[in-house]
Amino acid sequence: MNGPPVPEVSAPGRELARSLLARCEKKQDFLRDELRALVEIESPSGDEAGLALARARVRERLSAIGIASEVEAASGALVFRAPLGATAGARPVLAIAHLDTVWPRGTLARRGFRIEGDRAFGPGSFDTKAGVVLLLAALEALAEEGPRGPRPIVGFLSVDEETGSSRSRERVRELARAAQAALILEPALGPEGALKTARTRALTPGEAERVDASLRGLAPALEGTSLRVEGAFDRPPLVRTEAVAACFELARGIARDLGFSLSEGTVGGGSDGCHTAPHVATLDGLGAVGAGAHAEEEHVVLSWLPRRAALLASLLISFP
Repeated sequence: MNGPPVPEVSAPGRELARSLLARCEKKQDFLRDELRALVEIESPSGDEAGLALARARVRERLSAIGIASEVEAASGALVFRAPLGATAGARPVLAIAHLDTVWPRGTLARRGFRIEGDRAFGPGSFDTKAGVVLLLAALEALAEEGPRGPRPIVGFLSVDEETGSSRSRERVRELARAAQAALILEPALGPEGALKTARTRALTPGEAERVDASLRGLAPALEGTSLRVEGAFDRPPLVRTEAVAACFELARGIARDLGFSLSEGTVGGGSDGCHTAPHVATLDGLGAVGAGAHAEEEHVVLSWLPRRAALLASLLISFP
């Protein structure tokens, strides 16, 4: 398989992973309450006021952990760098999520945040405000634990992912080219939280080009008519390269240390992982366990949140 180099990986070990899990389990209330707070800030793509409020909320939380952040003028994204005591100049681990949702302002008035048993419902909860909350909890757990990280962490929280990342995709690619690995906090796959090791609108870039050329080569069959083909693939496929496979095996081993099993799967659609994967080892689907992305029944399974945060925290320090 062609693709980016396979990264060197080294899991933190069962003792440290379990310690991070214990810290994340103590954050169950934080995870629930912060999810509520972010969901109750309506931030549909293109709603600058709502997105500004969401960014401000996350900036406040990052600042409380001791992490400075800034809003990029060109992309609109919230970006931060957490050194973790890493050697100056070390290539970072890139963590990517998004603050925008598909839900128009006013959705909360008819479908507000609510908890039913172990499930938290609300617009944007699963895709992917819970992913942002997991990142905050993972960073806080690492700050409390105090391990010297082999690499700094760069976070990129975009505001246009749901509309194709038109403002941010070039910046995502730039950051990926400078990174050691990219961890994508899109929702997990299925009830057991499988990771997404491939995304296919087309199986390969070459297949995407073939389909695009075939569509553009269509000609009308009826005399006196014309045909115009518009649009294009806005993201390349995320291919399960050797680098992706290595990241998944790393994550599966960490999950085993944390006491649960982890599988992988292929999905359709796209994410910013499609932009990072051609350049750097990428692992997608590291967000929350739940269901109903872009649907009325969108929800997150609360009891999974500490384990997902501990998995993420461990991965962030697993690339020497």
